[in-house]
Amino acid sequence: MKQNSGYKIVAGLLSVAFLTGCAAIGGAGNGIQEDDRILVPVEAMSVVPQTILNELAYAGQLTPTRQSVVMPRMQGRVSEIFADVGDRVEEGDLLFSLDERDIQNQIRTLEAQHGQALSGVASAQNTLANVTGGQFETQVVQTDTQIEGLLVQLETNDIAMQNAATAYELAAETYANTSILYEAGVVSRSVYDQTRSGYDQAANALEQVRLGRDQLNLNLDQARRGRDLLTEQIAAENRNAATIGVSAAQAGANVVAAQLANAAAQLEDLNVRSPISGVVNVRNVRVDEFATMQAPSFVIIDTSSLNVEVRVSEVIINRINVGDDVDIVVSTHSSEPIRGVVRTVSPGVDHTNTFGVTIEIENQDGQLRAGMFAEVRFVRDAAHNAVIVPVNAVRRNIQGDQFAYLLNDDGTVSRAYVTTGISNGREIEVLSGISFGDEVIVRGQTYVSDGEEVNVVARS
Repeated sequence: MKQNSGYKIVAGLLSVAFLTGCAAIGGAGNGIQEDDRILVPVEAMSVVPQTILNELAYAGQLTPTRQSVVMPRMQGRVSEIFADVGDRVEEGDLLFSLDERDIQNQIRTLEAQHGQALSGVASAQNTLANVTGGQFETQVVQTDTQIEGLLVQLETNDIAMQNAATAYELAAETYANTSILYEAGVVSRSVYDQTRSGYDQAANALEQVRLGRDQLNLNLDQARRGRDLLTEQIAAENRNAATIGVSAAQAGANVVAAQLANAAAQLEDLNVRSPISGVVNVRNVRVDEFATMQAPSFVIIDTSSLNVEVRVSEVIINRINVGDDVDIVVSTHSSEPIRGVVRTVSPGVDHTNTFGVTIEIENQDGQLRAGMFAEVRFVRDAAHNAVIVPVNAVRRNIQGDQFAYLLNDDGTVSRAYVTTGISNGREIEVLSGISFGDEVIVRGQTYVSDGEEVNVVARS
């Protein structure tokens, strides 16, 4: 073989030069004998049972297993913030609060209306109790006094109605003008939101006055009806009418009570809490700015475990099952594989003609972060207790036959024809031709021939 001959010529020249140098230094009497045999230096490996894996690697990005986008149930001005990016929060922890002054004013108004409604209920009940009594004259005077009082309240309500209507018209005009300016880009969003809030408050105030007037009219109607019942002295009819009056008054009081309960619930909604335990990943709100129901105020992520989703081909999909353990390497964290567990496997391909596989990784120590890139390794084939040699130890002749060189006890090498199995690119499984305990030439095999004696410079 030309290549072997060339190597031996070069090795011979180097050896002669080395021996000549030694002779020049040590002289003819130093006992050095020239040997014209130049043995090819080789490295041998003893074959022991090993495991080989043929893996396919896919890249993906770590994502939190749980994520919650937090928005308030109603818009309002942020009054206080209790958490920031990176903070650990527990489920139910307060994240931020909205200004409660408008709701408190509404509650006070409804409480007053509810008191009036309860007074109407009491009045209706008294009417029912006295409808068949004997002191009609006193009762008529009392009823007239009540009617006069209600008429005075209605006059006061008319003034309040005019003021509320004027305020509403002004707020509506301001809101309409501001809307035009906002659409034209003249005013900011915050100015627009404040104007809209003012308009909503004016509309609410007008509605509250109207509700109060309706309640007063209802009370007045009940008082007049009670007077009629007293004066007509028709027991059965009066009793029926009084009963209806009580029911109506009670219904009116129930409506106001429901509005009051709703306002109290809105007051609690001003305190925005975390729906899950985790870490604040995003905070978009600031004190004195408006929080809305259209944009996320906070994003909370749970990183106690992370997911990585990869898209795999049909070559490997049938070897992947839910619950399988897989190796994952996050190079920015460590070169050592991390254990992951397959959680989901897509039953079909998507538009990329690949299958989605989701793997979960425990992250109790918090060393892994969402957004890191990971390499997921799936085992395509595996062989255990197998004959494994380096890939370059197996050669191929011009006929296509595979072979390796084995080291004999006498220092010579023998060519062994082999059949191979699994390869991972670095190592290869030998199915036949090599046995456990054999010594395989793993370096220098390119320069040796069958039966040639070699110089073993290293063993492993």
